[in-house]
Amino acid sequence: MAKHEAKKDDAEPSVHIAHHPTRHRLAKSLLAGGVAVAAYGLVYAGGTSYFSTHFVPGTTLNGKDVSWLTEAQAAELINEDTVSYSNEVKAGDLEFSLQASDIGFSSDGEACAHDAMAQNDATPWPLRMVSDKSILVETGIEYDDDALASAVEQTVKEYNKTATDPEDAEAAYSDDTTSFYVKEGKPGTKLKADAVVSAVRASVSTQRSTTYPADADVLVQPQHGTDDPQINETVNRANDMLDLEIPVVVGDDEQTRVSREQIAQWVEIDDELNVQVDEQAIADWADETLASDAKRSDDDYDYALDANATAAALLQNLEDGSSDAVEVELTATKKVEETPKTVPGSWDKSRGRYIDVDLANQYARLYDASGSVIWESSVVSGDTGVGRGTPVGTFSVYAKETNQELVGLDYNNDGLPDYRSHVNFWMPFSGGYGLHDATWRDSFGGSIYSYAGSHGCVNLPYDAAASLFSMISVGETVVVHW
Repeated sequence: MAKHEAKKDDAEPSVHIAHHPTRHRLAKSLLAGGVAVAAYGLVYAGGTSYFSTHFVPGTTLNGKDVSWLTEAQAAELINEDTVSYSNEVKAGDLEFSLQASDIGFSSDGEACAHDAMAQNDATPWPLRMVSDKSILVETGIEYDDDALASAVEQTVKEYNKTATDPEDAEAAYSDDTTSFYVKEGKPGTKLKADAVVSAVRASVSTQRSTTYPADADVLVQPQHGTDDPQINETVNRANDMLDLEIPVVVGDDEQTRVSREQIAQWVEIDDELNVQVDEQAIADWADETLASDAKRSDDDYDYALDANATAAALLQNLEDGSSDAVEVELTATKKVEETPKTVPGSWDKSRGRYIDVDLANQYARLYDASGSVIWESSVVSGDTGVGRGTPVGTFSVYAKETNQELVGLDYNNDGLPDYRSHVNFWMPFSGGYGLHDATWRDSFGGSIYSYAGSHGCVNLPYDAAASLFSMISVGETVVVHW
């Protein structure tokens, strides 16, 4: 049998080489990156070399653009500018110009550019391409400092003659908050000459063409600001007074309570930052609001409000920062017994029996049919001081009533009756006018009607009113006259 001998090639397996596209791309990328880095390195090195002798773009030297210039070119630029150099100054509202000849100005462009090039660091030049750099150099610049100071000071002095002064912070009062506060001060238009000189000197010393200092640096500022301790202390002291609440009493009765809005009418802060309290204003207030309710009377004396003494007591409380009750001060006046008046022969025979009300003498009488006075009394009639006089004429009593409440009209337009008065004996004779007792009065007759009279009625003492009420009838004639 023939033997089959395997071929060597048939006995060994075949070998296949795999292809990887990702590795190929990575290799290409690394190659490209290397090329880029190499290119950047060449560009960077070239730029560093170039900008070691040229100013980087975006560079200014003493305010002049020296981008891409060599040191020599920058020096030439500076020297050219020296010939026509001037400095435009704007300080606050003041504007003026300084010429080179005014201040003996000169500059050495070569020295200035040389110093500037030393500051032109070429190493980070790529970053400098996107960020400006300002170089200020004083080297080689000369000027007459005395001439500069004199020129600026004289210009500012003339300007300040018509400029406005600053306003100091001050103590003020707010109606909205009912309190004192520190009102903020503000600069005016006046300038500080030394500050303007310093600003111009700094500009000229680096050959810049403009001087624009900030207002806060050159304007004369207020002497007293909002944080001034004296102003704040004064405002706090005044507000402490407004915070008080002081009861005002007569004996055990509280008449009123003085608080913020009322105290604010009396307190002020003067120009010297002193808290002042107007004692006369307190006295006037006491006389107007407390006098009528505070008065008292006994068998021997009438007691009236002492407005000045009461004001002094309230003033002391305010100065002491005390909310203790203040006792109303009263003055005593010994009562003078009135001598009953008679006016003989005043009876009008034709009238017979009638009630005679003599306004001129503030006296009333009841005559019988024979002319004898069977009742008489002092009275208080309508207040002529405010136009509320008692009507004159011949009338008749049209009612007799006891325990009545008399209600006034609303002349002051506050939505409420002007008064409500309880009377024990009411004898009306003309509309709302009548004779009645007035137990709230301590005295009758005299001139009371001219300053503290009634609303038009004829006021009588209690006993006199009771007696008359018992003696008359409805229909009784009443004659009122001066």
